[in-house]
Amino acid sequence: MDEFNDLDNELAKLKQELSSHGDEWTRQFNFPGSNDYWKRRQEEDSAIWQKRLNVNEEEKKILEEKLKEQKLQIEKYNEHLREVEKKIEEDARRWEERFKVRETELMLEKNRVLWEEKMKEKENENHFLLSKVSELNAKIGEEKEQQLKDRDKTDEYLSKLKEAHEDKTRSYTGQVDVLRARVAELEKDLGERMSELRTKSGAYEEKIKKMDDYTIELARLKDTAVSENCLLKEELSKAKLQNTEEKKQLQESLKLRAQQFVSNFYAYLGPLLGLLHGISTKRLSGDLIGPVKDSVQRLENETGLFMTNLDMKFQYNELYTLGLILPEDELGFFNKLSASQKIRTKVLDIKAIKNDISRIKPQAVLVSIKFLKYAYKIKNKWSFIPVIIFGTVNAKLHKKLLAKGFEVILPPYITEEIITLLNQTVSKSIAWPEYWEKIQPKRDYLSKLAVMSGLILLCLSGYYLNNYYVNKSLNVVLHFNTPYPQPTNITFDGQNIWVCDWFGQSIYKHSVNNDFKLIKIFHFPEKHFTTLAWAGGYLWSADPWNKKIYKHNMDEALSIIGSYQAPNAAPSGLAGDREVLWSCDSALAQIYRHRLDDKLTVEETYKSPGSSPSGLYFDGEKLWSLDSKTNKIYCHDISKGLAVEGEYLPVGYEQKGYNLSGIAISKDRVWVCSERLGEIQGYQKTLLKKIK
Repeated sequence: MDEFNDLDNELAKLKQELSSHGDEWTRQFNFPGSNDYWKRRQEEDSAIWQKRLNVNEEEKKILEEKLKEQKLQIEKYNEHLREVEKKIEEDARRWEERFKVRETELMLEKNRVLWEEKMKEKENENHFLLSKVSELNAKIGEEKEQQLKDRDKTDEYLSKLKEAHEDKTRSYTGQVDVLRARVAELEKDLGERMSELRTKSGAYEEKIKKMDDYTIELARLKDTAVSENCLLKEELSKAKLQNTEEKKQLQESLKLRAQQFVSNFYAYLGPLLGLLHGISTKRLSGDLIGPVKDSVQRLENETGLFMTNLDMKFQYNELYTLGLILPEDELGFFNKLSASQKIRTKVLDIKAIKNDISRIKPQAVLVSIKFLKYAYKIKNKWSFIPVIIFGTVNAKLHKKLLAKGFEVILPPYITEEIITLLNQTVSKSIAWPEYWEKIQPKRDYLSKLAVMSGLILLCLSGYYLNNYYVNKSLNVVLHFNTPYPQPTNITFDGQNIWVCDWFGQSIYKHSVNNDFKLIKIFHFPEKHFTTLAWAGGYLWSADPWNKKIYKHNMDEALSIIGSYQAPNAAPSGLAGDREVLWSCDSALAQIYRHRLDDKLTVEETYKSPGSSPSGLYFDGEKLWSLDSKTNKIYCHDISKGLAVEGEYLPVGYEQKGYNLSGIAISKDRVWVCSERLGEIQGYQKTLLKKIK
């Protein structure tokens, strides 16, 4: 029994020893009963990290993506820690089980000692257990040292990770601050831009509204302009007709005025010639110089009146020489003036006037008022030379100079008036080089009168003859400018001329008289007619845009009652009678013969003699065709397969480029139109120049 008591005492000592070391061990390891040290350590670390990562919700959202990777790494580290904790827990459970086993073994050993009373064996086992405990303590020390090393390494790694994380956090915080500042700046800029955009949007909406109103107004103005355009066209045609009438009246008035002038001229010239003849034969005395002057003055007045009625300004077109006796300050003015006119100026030396005038032979002399005495010398020596005084003079001296036969230029000096006076003075001069040797001072007035009369008679005769032949030519060739820009083709219905204009999309009806009066306009907004013709009692037209030939009823609107497909893409001419319709195509240079049926069937196809046929006309016997490139007119014999009987060329169309586009024939005239010239001309048939 004592042995069992001793054993109990030893066990108590062992338990006490183990319990005395238990507090120290439990502080280092998680043995059973240590209140889960590593669990608490994990919770504390988690709490610490939770506190350190406990930022406001807005920063978490901004940093969430950037911290995602760090969080994953932390989770890996936590996973590693959990694995270490599990390992420690397993070791603790293992040691606990071992302690339980040992306790059980000790109890069994006690029982065995009690039952076998083998105290020594229990002591041996106790020593064995003590050795085991020492070994266990050694192992626990090694494990403790290893765990401490691992913990130090982990703490060092976590410290470095913490520092890196803090650096990154500070960097991210700085970036967040920069981003916040940038966001604030952008929000401010966005606000300003939104305000500006709202302002501009309002302005644009206002502009759009104004543009809509403006578009509506433009549409209204367009409608108004279209209507006004039609009215203006009508007014333009009326104005052209009125202009033609006024032109005709002016021609008649001019002709009448020319006749009156010529009759008055001859009325004044007859007595003048008689006086000249009487004086030359010495049958009449020199006292008749006065009537001669009067006749010449009347001729000059009649010429001036004629020029005034015609709104003509006197211009002297022949180069003449003007002698100058002027001081230096006045010479510059006249040299500059003569440079732009047909005047040759020569400065006369006052010390050698006689020699200079005989050598130069001027048609007139211009003398300054400062050298008036030299003007008198010239007038006395060469009375046939007109002398012009230049400068400021009083009224008395001015009257005296005019009485002496001088011309006077007074201030203010107007260039145009000075040139006119010089030209008029020279026109009365007979001091031309070819007359100098023949002129005698006593026959000054007679020679001057004869030369002037001859010149006037020559000019008027030339003018009258030119006017006569021009009027005669106008009576042969009629020219009419159309009030529309592109007269494309024409036709004759027996009483009126019909014209189409593809640009104006209209058909025009004109009367055949001297004024080519526009009777009516037929507008077709969707058509572009290039040719017209009469056939079978209807008006026919063609539109290459639609490749159609149209049949028109003769009502107020010239209504289209038939539409037919053209043989090809460019119908350019039509002609016909009650049985057939002829058409031509400018692209293929073909002429077609159509039957007047419901399909306008093509019966025959012929080759055009020209490369670009632009018009056709049938006069009842012959077919006439027109070519726009050569301006030639061809006469065809229908009975011989459109054989060409003759080629003609209108007067004035010898050169290419006029683009004759239409032809029609009335009783005594051939009518042609030209798109390029924008006019219609009527020729007498005898004026057509036959080439072949």
